[in-house]
This record gives sequence, structure tokens and C-alpha cells, in this order.
Amino acid sequence: MGRTGLIVNRETKPVRTGGCDVRIAQVLLTEVSDTQTCHLAEHAGEESNPPDGSLATVLAVSPAFKQVIAVDDGISPVMAVGGKRVYSIDPDAAETVAEVRLLPTGEIQVFNSATTITVAPGGAVTVDASDAVTINATGLTVNCDVAIEGNLEASGYVKGDTVIYDTIDARTHVHTDSTGGTTGVPE
Repeated sequence: MGRTGLIVNRETKPVRTGGCDVRIAQVLLTEVSDTQTCHLAEHAGEESNPPDGSLATVLAVSPAFKQVIAVDDGISPVMAVGGKRVYSIDPDAAETVAEVRLLPTGEIQVFNSATTITVAPGGAVTVDASDAVTINATGLTVNCDVAIEGNLEASGYVKGDTVIYDTIDARTHVHTDSTGGTTGVPE
């Protein structure tokens, strides 16, 4: 039989038999004034550190060993059947600050307060950012048509088989510089 309570503290400790460390949670039981020290069970491949005040269910595996098997951190569920959501929360504000959503449609969403990245089931990737998007790489190959709405800035050359801006061929277009000479875009 499980008992419920609120997480009031947690720490990471080594396992007595060796191996990986585990998270130990202190749970203040709601039905009696007692604090239980329990192993915080987590899903394989996931890690969470629930904030103080999270509702927990404590399961007594043996008289000496108890596990926290469920945690409710006060964040409302939003996923449809078949979906999965992993998020981090601001413990002071009790709200999500970063999320990964695996939707039952096959879509993947990664977002925080400033940026959303969506990967559609067909492979289309959309980045909606409130600030600049930076790609740091030794090389970038784009094998598709590129449409730019706004300005294009480059510290080096921008090359292509056909480079057209409105009706100007950027490969051959020249400007008059301040000394009266002409400057062009190198090929």
C-alpha cells in the first residue's frame, strides 16, 4: 500500500553496493507527521529532481527500503493519448521553462520561452526564434531552395548556381564606390 506526502528535501548518494549514484528524497507524509527517507525511482533514460512541495507516493518495498514511485510537481498535463512530454521547471515559479514534446502524430517539439523547434513527421524542420539563430559548424550544405524574408548577412562569400535578388543577378551586379570605381560580387 502506498502512502502520500510532500517532498521536502533530496540528495544524491552512492549506492552501498557500488555502481551509480541514486537520488534519495525525504517525504513528509500527509496522513501522519512523519518524514520518510526514500529512493526516488526514475524511468530508464530519464532524470528528474522534483522541487520541494511535489506530491509523492511512497511504496514500502521492505521494512527498511522505501521508494518514491510517483511524483506530481503541480504542472498541469497537456499531452494527448500516446504523447510524451519531458520538461524542466522553475521551482520558485512552479512553471515549465524548457520542454521536449513527442506528439502522437510523430511531430517533435523542443521549446523554451524564446524559441520553438518543430520537426514534422515528413522531416520538415521549423525554427521560430525571438533572437538570432546561430549555426557553428565547419561546413554547412543546403540541398534545397532557400527563401530569405529579410536581410542576409555573411562575413564571407555567398555562392550559388543562380543567385538572384529581385531581378538583379548578384553574380554580375556592380556598384559605384566612393572613389568613382566599380565594385562587384566575386564569383
